[in-house]
Amino acid sequence: MKGGAHGIRKGLISFLLISLWVFVSHAQEDQKTVTDFKTIQEGSTQKPLVNRDPFRPFIKIFEKREVEAQINKSLPPIKRYPLEQFRLVGIVWVGEQPKAMVVDPEKNTYFLGVGDEIGSKQGKIIEVRESGIMVEEKKYFEDVFGQKKVETVKSVLAFREE
Repeated sequence: MKGGAHGIRKGLISFLLISLWVFVSHAQEDQKTVTDFKTIQEGSTQKPLVNRDPFRPFIKIFEKREVEAQINKSLPPIKRYPLEQFRLVGIVWVGEQPKAMVVDPEKNTYFLGVGDEIGSKQGKIIEVRESGIMVEEKKYFEDVFGQKKVETVKSVLAFREE
């Protein structure tokens, strides 16, 4: 029995030494690979694959970039400014049809109903309520491939305190 325990101990020590040797040799190869990547990519703007952020996605995600519309001075003020710059002053009922009383940044007052245009994004009023108006606007943007796209968005112009 004494020889059996000695043999197991000897085998265990041999196994540990071999494992340590394999681990050290792989660590040296990994270090050599990292230095090889650094020397190969010194002139490159890319980082070596070893230092890749594991939480960064493989696909590059872009936000929609809105194309800025140029302000055309030949347009009337109701179509010159974005919807956010208008102020809703009141709602007036003319017969059965509600009309919204809106003031632009130049202090011009307009009475607008369903179907009237407002804003620089080709907005069209689709509904007039007691609390505000709902406007359907066109949003222009570029996609990932640089192609210009149009998206229809519903916005609300409501009463706000000054």
